[in-house]
Amino acid sequence: MKKNKILLITSLFILGICQTIYAQLKTDHVEVTEIISKVPMVLESQKQIENNNKTYDADYQKMLEEFKAKSAKSDFETTKQTIESEIKEFARQEYPNDIEMQNYIYKNQISAYN
Repeated sequence: MKKNKILLITSLFILGICQTIYAQLKTDHVEVTEIISKVPMVLESQKQIENNNKTYDADYQKMLEEFKAKSAKSDFETTKQTIESEIKEFARQEYPNDIEMQNYIYKNQISAYN
């Protein structure tokens, strides 16, 4: 009698497991990404992200142009300062004792350079 109970319980347990496995095999697979992509809130968020990307791209391009302009101006200023220092050095070498002549050469060279 005890063996019959154990056999009955075991067979019911195995039958229950088989039904669970069969039930899982019957269900279809769900495309979660497809379902989520159709939710209105997700669509709005995607549009907002696209708009933000466009805005950020435009801001980036504007900042890049400003940087290029400032960089070019900075390079010009650096070159100008280098030339001015070279003119001063030349005037000092040519006329070491005559400050007035150094200033005269410097002013004329700078006006010719500009």
